[in-house]
Amino acid sequence: SQDALATAEAMAGLLSRDARTDRERLTADLIVRDAAAAIGLDGARFDLAGGACEIVCERRATAQALEHLLREAAGCAEAGARIQVRAQRRGARRVLSVATGPTGSRGNAPAGSLGALLARLLIEVQGAQIDIVRSPADGWTATVTFPNA
Repeated sequence: SQDALATAEAMAGLLSRDARTDRERLTADLIVRDAAAAIGLDGARFDLAGGACEIVCERRATAQALEHLLREAAGCAEAGARIQVRAQRRGARRVLSVATGPTGSRGNAPAGSLGALLARLLIEVQGAQIDIVRSPADGWTATVTFPNA
């Protein structure tokens, strides 16, 4: 698919150089809205808190990872539900989370989906961490923790 090809290209670029040297300081608002627009996710489908929070990351890889995470969240969310995106500081680290509310049976998607795997690769190659939790009662949440700014 086009998504897998674009991700492979981003990964190849990251692996061929030190991803930490290509980092930029970007606002969460810019990264999230660009990723949402790239996948056609209407602004009415998600809420963004902490958009002014600055994140130091590799722009292309982070945007592609967020595209995968937003798609995953949209696929797990109940019909008409809004996706919650939150950016915040935790000490020197920056945390970006993408979450749905309770998902019922839709929250039982396999944890190793292709989108989640591609997002994990794109995030971890930058030295960041990602944790994805799924529960029909609590919903689907992906939490990305970026290293010290």
